[in-house]
Amino acid sequence: MNFKIAAYITAYQDLPSVETCIQSLEVQSCTLKQLLIIDNSQKALNLHIQIPHILQHHPENIGVAGGLKIAIQWAIENNYDFLWTFDQDSQPNPDSLEILLSEYEYLNQQNIPVGIISPTIIDSQTQKILPNDLKRAYRLQSLDPNSNPSAFQYYREQLYQCDVVITSGSLINLQAAKQAPLPNPDLFIDGVDWDYCLKLRQQGYHICVTQKTTMQHNFGTYLTNLNQQTPIYIYSPLRYYYINRNHTYLETRLSSNPFYIFLSLLHRLKTLLKKIIKILIFEPDHKRLKIWASCLGFTHGLMGKLGKIWLP
Repeated sequence: MNFKIAAYITAYQDLPSVETCIQSLEVQSCTLKQLLIIDNSQKALNLHIQIPHILQHHPENIGVAGGLKIAIQWAIENNYDFLWTFDQDSQPNPDSLEILLSEYEYLNQQNIPVGIISPTIIDSQTQKILPNDLKRAYRLQSLDPNSNPSAFQYYREQLYQCDVVITSGSLINLQAAKQAPLPNPDLFIDGVDWDYCLKLRQQGYHICVTQKTTMQHNFGTYLTNLNQQTPIYIYSPLRYYYINRNHTYLETRLSSNPFYIFLSLLHRLKTLLKKIIKILIFEPDHKRLKIWASCLGFTHGLMGKLGKIWLP
């Protein structure tokens, strides 16, 4: 496998997490040519990096979307074959890159056009597998391939197709990236991965997941004193705003069919109400502000009002 591969990390404020992520890349069984880090922290992080790297400091905070756009453009301009993208709070297995490339070669031999191939994502706190998403008529539906494998198209054992994976851990085929629009920087954070995966799917490229290797990913703070099948995460008002805005914006634009648009609107209203109830019951503080952020995000998503509106 003689590929030219770069990696990319979005960094923000958390030095230990970024360094742990970097260390997981330094021990990969396949060598990375270079690492690009975009540091959105107000004060530049003092990082210790052994592999060749480029560090850009953006104290104005261009978000995940802005950083990912720059990274893909940079990788294409420097003639890389693949870009492996990460949030700072992720740690792939040491063999992850090697397995992802092996799976890509198999798919390529089958003449399957690959846009992204991802490891199986594990929540580092709960050790639960992240469900992947399939595009339905009016929404994206999260399904667990372990509990519902028949819902997914398997190319072979432990290798299947879905429509959406998270940005972190995604190995992007840059030949495919040249054919698709770049990530939308106006999304800022949340839903960036949905948007980009769907852009690749619209160009006929497959989004693939292998179960042969995993990546640990921290999804945020969750409540530990509840006997729940699904973890209940708590967020800042900022995150509630962008989650509701971007997901509403993207899902209500999945279809041009008026009936499905109406169903999507009902689905997003139901999702908003569930979030409000969750905030009222489980959030420890700033309940009114978080409800306001959620409602404002929903409204702006319907209007298509994007950009960096709710400031960190």
